[in-house]
Amino acid sequence: MKSASLAALLCAGCLFTSPVSAAEPAPADAAASASTDALEADAPASVIGSADGPTAILVTDAAPQDDPAAPSAPVAEAAGSAADAIAEEEASAVHSHPVEIQFEYIEHRFYKNRHIDNYTVHLYQEMKRNGTVSFWRGLTFTRPTGYLTEDDGSHRDSDSWGIGPSFMIRWEKPVSEKWSVGIDGTGSLLAYNHAFPAGGRAFGFLWRVGPRVSYYPDKDSAIRLGWSYMHCSNGFSSHNPGYNGVGFSLMYAHNF
Repeated sequence: MKSASLAALLCAGCLFTSPVSAAEPAPADAAASASTDALEADAPASVIGSADGPTAILVTDAAPQDDPAAPSAPVAEAAGSAADAIAEEEASAVHSHPVEIQFEYIEHRFYKNRHIDNYTVHLYQEMKRNGTVSFWRGLTFTRPTGYLTEDDGSHRDSDSWGIGPSFMIRWEKPVSEKWSVGIDGTGSLLAYNHAFPAGGRAFGFLWRVGPRVSYYPDKDSAIRLGWSYMHCSNGFSSHNPGYNGVGFSLMYAHNF
């Protein structure tokens, strides 16, 4: 009986000692485990998954991902160059104030007793542009020459010269890359060197309206040919021998 009890105690001891020995890792396995732990400690770690706790996964050696929305360097450089070009063009358009000179010959029309022709130079500078409409200010110098015919058939000399400020409104519509069509309307307040025409006053108005055709040889220049209807008078009901005329204009404009 005692022998049986002793044998049972020995077997129980084996149960408590053998698992401990089996649980101890082999030297090679322990070294591999230690190496893996060292790598995990040195490598940068990131967490993927839920931030609530146990569902998070620890990932080592996570490769950096490129942002698909970030443009490549050549694309970004090209976009920057295009933006700079657009900004430069807009700034040039904002600060550009083209200057235009017009040479005009107007021949008398519609009055049988008023034979006065005008040789005129207009100089304008653009003040503002609103789409296809532009506004110009300038100076007019005119040299009218001719005469008036009285009822008795006598002639009254009406040669003169005048100068004064002028204003122009222009509507212009492009029809191709280098051509456009438009209409000008101008008004000038002129002071003459004497009463003009004969029997008139030493000041008056010169009004013009007519179509224009423009050619643009480059982005800074324009050549225009126009036809105008003109009316000259001083606006009073007396001493106002006004007259009309039609003629052609040659114009040149340039951006400075």
